[in-house]
Amino acid sequence: MDYGQYETYPFDRVSAFNMSTGFRRRTYQMHWHSYGEIIRVGPGKPNVFKVNQSIYELEDGDFVLAWPMEMHEIIDADLGHSLVIQFSNSFMNSLFDLQRIMCSFKLFYKFFLL
Repeated sequence: MDYGQYETYPFDRVSAFNMSTGFRRRTYQMHWHSYGEIIRVGPGKPNVFKVNQSIYELEDGDFVLAWPMEMHEIIDADLGHSLVIQFSNSFMNSLFDLQRIMCSFKLFYKFFLL
């Protein structure tokens, strides 16, 4: 694995579940990390993300999901109004109900807030 693309996110503190918002940058180069990541997209436009080789143009309220050690990139997005959640494998493994359905979610990268 290419550790040159390993990313460390600047959270105030590090735990099994981290949340952050209010970033000024609109881009983040292709990278991976040992945490999974969920981003709730903000209202600005455009909101373009890449997971592996697929590019997604998202709307306010959409979510993008990158699994642990999966390559992903923020091509151009309103990170100032987006919510970034990172979670460790140990956090996911501690949630039995989520564990049962996690393999189904591995098929999805983009999903919508109802």
